[in-house]
Amino acid sequence: MYTLEKIYQTKLSGIHFYPETALKEGILSVVEQERYRGRVLFLDIWGTWCGPCRDEFPHMQKVKDELQDAEITYLYFSDEKTEAPEAHWMKTVKFYNLKGDHYLVKKDLIFQFLKDIDQYKPMFSYPTYMIVNRRGEIIDHAAPNPSDKEALLAALRKALAEE
Repeated sequence: MYTLEKIYQTKLSGIHFYPETALKEGILSVVEQERYRGRVLFLDIWGTWCGPCRDEFPHMQKVKDELQDAEITYLYFSDEKTEAPEAHWMKTVKFYNLKGDHYLVKKDLIFQFLKDIDQYKPMFSYPTYMIVNRRGEIIDHAAPNPSDKEALLAALRKALAEE
């Protein structure tokens, strides 16, 4: 049987889980990590309990399929409200086969991140998408939803085209 620590260390067909301790300095510190430098990042802030978030996942797979050779890293920051948050979060990610880097966060970390990037609004909604360019700058604080495939593809291709 796998322990959560073992699962964190295991690559599950492109799905990478990171424990809450990886967020000691907040979401912005994750986005600024050395391993992400020089890559376009697509940030998905979602909740396992959020119906609209889950509705977007099949659309996101279509976007990923079109950009499969592009240097894009998909970062997922999930807010979880269940009694066994890690297990439910991992089960949901696996069910939707969400390839990318996954961080389990609390809502206060999401709000702190929005304050850090001067995008805090009292009314925050899930899902929220952002695009970060190769220089580590958030260039789209409200990226199109994956269900608006052409608009999202254009935004990501624009980010990829930047030097």
